[in-house]
Amino acid sequence: MCIRDSANRFDAIHSADHRYLTDQGRWLDFNGIRWEPDTVDRSLMLAIAVTERMLADAAELYEEDTKAARYEADQLNTHGYKSRSRGRLRAMVEIAQALPTMQVQSDQLDADPYRLGCENGPVDLKTGNLVTPERDYFITKSTGITFDPSATCPAWERFVLWAMEATRRWSTSFNG
Repeated sequence: MCIRDSANRFDAIHSADHRYLTDQGRWLDFNGIRWEPDTVDRSLMLAIAVTERMLADAAELYEEDTKAARYEADQLNTHGYKSRSRGRLRAMVEIAQALPTMQVQSDQLDADPYRLGCENGPVDLKTGNLVTPERDYFITKSTGITFDPSATCPAWERFVLWAMEATRRWSTSFNG
């Protein structure tokens, strides 16, 4: 086993919710609604979780009680413990950054002009409906407002009525 194996495990376990933004050199995390920058070096904590998973997998293999399972468990256990050093954890993260399934580009973020990020999920601007958040939408921006389809906006409604009336008056005066 080598660090590349650890990076592949990192990818398999975490690529759904943790991606590397290659052209900006930073990680993004999916919070269940949208993608946001990893500001606390979560990658390192996720790498530690990978080593913990290796040790747990090794323990399960030991329970199989076959020669092949014990050999694989020994290999996994040794690699899991050695991989817990800061240098190897960093190497795991750096190799994971290079894996295509971990990568995302800036032009993929917020690419759909008809998906508006809100606090409770994306709104489809074509239908006006709140839709289920999907990782593949790669929404990073948010209005900061919770979408409420039954909300009203009296100030906007007054403005629209005023504008329509002003347009009607102008049109009438212009056309006689």
